[in-house]
Amino acid sequence: MNIPIKEIALLTNAKIIGDEGLSITDVARIQEARKGELTFLYLGQYEKYFPSTKASAIFVEKKFQQSRNDITYLVVDEPNKAFFKVLIKYFSSFPFIEGIDSSAFIHPSAHIGEYSAIGKNVVISANCKIGKNVKIFHNTVLLNDVSIDDDSIVFQNVSIREKCKIGKRVIIHPGTVIGSDGFGFFQNEKGEYIKIPQVGNVVIEDDVELGANVTVDRAAIG
Repeated sequence: MNIPIKEIALLTNAKIIGDEGLSITDVARIQEARKGELTFLYLGQYEKYFPSTKASAIFVEKKFQQSRNDITYLVVDEPNKAFFKVLIKYFSSFPFIEGIDSSAFIHPSAHIGEYSAIGKNVVISANCKIGKNVKIFHNTVLLNDVSIDDDSIVFQNVSIREKCKIGKRVIIHPGTVIGSDGFGFFQNEKGEYIKIPQVGNVVIEDDVELGANVTVDRAAIG
């Protein structure tokens, strides 16, 4: 990858001080950056790495005193946020998946929206509704009546139990369980603990991201 420094400056509204013909090949932390790479400087604890960094370009605040002429400076109000814009624009990506794998089980009553993709060994049970452009990765299981709305991503080894609802643009990372039973018991006249059926569900609203191995228990009622 070769990204012109002028393009990065335009994206981040930065002022270039140095080589305006420079191209960036990658990004890195200031203490690890090499020639051709872009980094950013927080004044304070990371300032000690500036004299030895091998980065070719660096985001800095306006008040920073440039003391090296072998680095191209991108002067901005908030270096970290400018750096994150570059990450989002040029370096963020999700694993690729398309189509419906032949090993997936999809119940005849389930609905799969346009442009959605289903990975290996996925189970989609009765009456599930999958929206448009949804990605469901390998070994994920959806029980009856689950709905997943448009543009959501469900990574591998996720379990979503019956009647749970997932909104639009939701990201669910590997190993997460949604809709497992909550801790519900009552003590009868003999002192025995009796399990209370958990008949509620879970609703994950739009634009939510759940990390790996998260558990969201279902409501007892409702």
